Amino acid sequence: YLHGGFAGRGSFVVALGAAFIAVMLLANLVNLLGTLAMNRVALRVGSELQATLFREYLLRPYAFHTGTSGTTTTAGGPAPTGADRPGGAPAPAPVPGPLGSW
Repeated sequence: YLHGGFAGRGSFVVALGAAFIAVMLLANLVNLLGTLAMNRVALRVGSELQATLFREYLLRPYAFHTGTSGTTTTAGGPAPTGADRPGGAPAPAPVPGPLGSW
């Protein structure tokens, strides 16, 4: 500390503490800016995906909209029945979750 121009050990410790705090504040600022940038990208991608899917559904023919419901569109198709399964086997029963059966 004597070679650094400090008057004593106490002033060196105070300067070292201030430098540490400054480095931590700078690191946290960089992390905050990175988090904000990632959030903006994720929101933009989600918005573009939403708009693309909405446009896709709106441009489908009228017969598509009259022949399907919102459940079919969001679930990816109707639930399989026994005739849809190999050998005509019935679909397995749903497994109850931790809050009871579905």
